[in-house]
Amino acid sequence: MEEKIDQIIKWIDNKTVKTAFRLTVNTDRKPELYDTKFGGVPYWPEEMEYPKAPDGTPLALLAQLNMKDFSGNPLFPVKGILQFFIAFDDIYGADFDMPDRQSGFRVVWHPDIREGITAEKVLSLGITTSINSWDEKEIYSPFNGEYAVDVKKTTVSMGPLDYRYEGYMNQGAEALGITLPEESGIYDILSEEQYNQETEKNTGHWVNGYPYFTQNDPREYRKELQYYDTLLFQMDSDFGRDNRYEIIWGDSGVAGFFINHEDLKRRDFSKVLYNWDCC
Repeated sequence: MEEKIDQIIKWIDNKTVKTAFRLTVNTDRKPELYDTKFGGVPYWPEEMEYPKAPDGTPLALLAQLNMKDFSGNPLFPVKGILQFFIAFDDIYGADFDMPDRQSGFRVVWHPDIREGITAEKVLSLGITTSINSWDEKEIYSPFNGEYAVDVKKTTVSMGPLDYRYEGYMNQGAEALGITLPEESGIYDILSEEQYNQETEKNTGHWVNGYPYFTQNDPREYRKELQYYDTLLFQMDSDFGRDNRYEIIWGDSGVAGFFINHEDLKRRDFSKVLYNWDCC
């Protein structure tokens, strides 16, 4: 049976493969204000209202994507800067009841990049940053510092932690004439080796990949959240091989931002689902 399941897995891979971007922290260089990066000081025109939490506390930059690094995917803007802000509170700005309400987080796209903005000007706005964040009381940041990020264009397919995977498995079995065990879930059908291999490919930091979860896909049992069909950005826990940095979501968790593909094509970032979970 395992060989037949391998055939179904290959069918799913072919059906769901897409262009995506894997992100890797690079501690050998210091990011600039306009760069793709994790944390630090964001690009921000001073005349724009800076994003704040409901209590008036400035949100902090989680990640910044300079779109020139992400060419080759028609869904994404070809220019500008896309940013992800969160509150540095004990739940990292998440609202698990209404995870698409942008109150403790914000996604901002700057379609045009203006020259002449400096880190000093941005810091004068009194913002919160991840730089030295672990030295401050009452500030909860997934990491401490500001990190340059390398971007690699690649392809990736859906793994079994995406709630849609089981549906694809049933479709693949039908297309290939394979009968699956009745009333069996993913955990019963895939061997331990198959399951680990298929989930591992979605771990790490991604733009437009497929999600990884340490618990469950929040879209599985909430139909209103299934509107968010595209992984916009994922930041995983990351402990750096050289021990020069650490990113940790709770107890080694992962965070994801999801958007509807039509909204993404329209460059409408007003509706985004933000979720993080941990073991």
